[in-house]
Amino acid sequence: MTAESKSSVSRRAFIAGAAVVAVGAAIGARSQFHNRDSAPSAAAAAGAPRNGGRLRVGLSAGSAKDSLDAKAALTDADIARQNQLYDTLLHFDPAFKIQPALAESVEASERASVWTIRLRKGVTFHNGKPLTAQDIAYTLAYALDPARPGASAARLRALDMKSTQVLDDLTLRVRFQSPFSMFREVLADAGTAALRVVPQGYDPAQPVGTGPFVFERFEPGVRSVFKRNPHYWRPDEPHVDALELLNFTDDAARVNALLSNQIDALANLPANQMAIVKANPQLRLIVSETGAWNPFTMRVDVAPFDDVRVRKALRLLVDREQLVQQVLAGQGYVANDIFARYDHGYATDLAQREVDIDQAKSLLRQAGREHLSAEIVTSPVSIGLVPAAEALVQQASRADVQLSLRQIEPSTFFSRFFMKAPLSQSYWGTRNYLLQAADSMMPTSPYNETHWHDDAWLKLVQAGFAEQDEAKRAELIRAAQHIEYDEGGYINWGWYNKIDVVRSNIEGFVPDRSGFSLTSFAFRRAWFSA
Repeated sequence: MTAESKSSVSRRAFIAGAAVVAVGAAIGARSQFHNRDSAPSAAAAAGAPRNGGRLRVGLSAGSAKDSLDAKAALTDADIARQNQLYDTLLHFDPAFKIQPALAESVEASERASVWTIRLRKGVTFHNGKPLTAQDIAYTLAYALDPARPGASAARLRALDMKSTQVLDDLTLRVRFQSPFSMFREVLADAGTAALRVVPQGYDPAQPVGTGPFVFERFEPGVRSVFKRNPHYWRPDEPHVDALELLNFTDDAARVNALLSNQIDALANLPANQMAIVKANPQLRLIVSETGAWNPFTMRVDVAPFDDVRVRKALRLLVDREQLVQQVLAGQGYVANDIFARYDHGYATDLAQREVDIDQAKSLLRQAGREHLSAEIVTSPVSIGLVPAAEALVQQASRADVQLSLRQIEPSTFFSRFFMKAPLSQSYWGTRNYLLQAADSMMPTSPYNETHWHDDAWLKLVQAGFAEQDEAKRAELIRAAQHIEYDEGGYINWGWYNKIDVVRSNIEGFVPDRSGFSLTSFAFRRAWFSA
């Protein structure tokens, strides 16, 4: 694999899923936790979960490159498999609040440069070995291996492994080279950059974890079969005896499998097919409002987007409401060019950017770009990217801006065009502002898509990483977002809902703001009511 292709694979692994943080109150009021389609059935309300049965789940994507390696997830299908085999130290609940998992506590000292991890007692791996602090040290070393780093390595680059101390069988102390207030969020991530705990001497060919299900059979790109872990540390979970995850190459095949009773649940239903499900009384929708976003990316270091007036003009030409209705079939919300809608520091005081053709034309005249022409490089790597690009071409033409479209096959897009094209697109899951900034906006970021560099912004973000007080950290984040709103290279036009489907006799799933399907693929929760 060339360095270039390795970078493209790493990108896909890194952004397919993302860490999430506590919920912002202003946005939280719009929760769909009581959505009519998502409500539990009468059977669920009638009694405790029933055990038994085989749960069959339809997933999109899948190829010969599918993996069970705890640090090598590339797609949502990989995440779905790996979240059955492995656990994380902390986790986000459906309301995006951090909860204990394998760790009972993770506490900071020395201005968040030192962290102490205390493990839960009585946890065992699938092979019967007890979980210890030595396993956590091994997991960190495995993820940070410079010869083959996991996606979490970029976030943990400041971790000083030489200073890691095993204090006793259940306690580990780690030290960062600089304060890192976001460590808990990193440990709670359940996406492709998750730090999934593995035992000492871990062999990906014989996947052993502490997760709710035990490996039984794996056919890359086709199916994965797991059996219930009878010694799982969460009381009374999982409920089903067996789990089968099936890959489908296209959306129509997945929906047909659901309608023909070949699967019991479907992850990530296209919004334009919701009517089919609503018309079927044997099926139930689970709709989750997420912070997932698919932005346009403008490189701020090359013409014509190195001129902030051109960037502002293009942002003013985007009809965000039209994109939400047309591209997302109304299953989403208008965004405002900044990210991390669920962060406590999200800048709700910024005026919502609206279409303003006259101002856009004025800015382009000032920049000497009255008849701007540019190419959008797009690829069907995530929901709605190509339709959004097609819509922007039409919207920009109202200001005599001529945008042409170049659609690229996904693997070629990542290997040849990602982070290189002056105007392109990207996709990200829900996450905290500082972690997103570390992933895609700092000079040290592995995926600085817009080639952003601003000293004043960087100073605020670095101060945010060092600040333990949540209110003070939120102030720093808001200040950074004001700079990004005025001068940045992202066009974030909307947040999209995640839509899943289950049979009416499947219980346990609830809406989840993470952007991952089926309550972050928590199949341990699922049970059959009949």
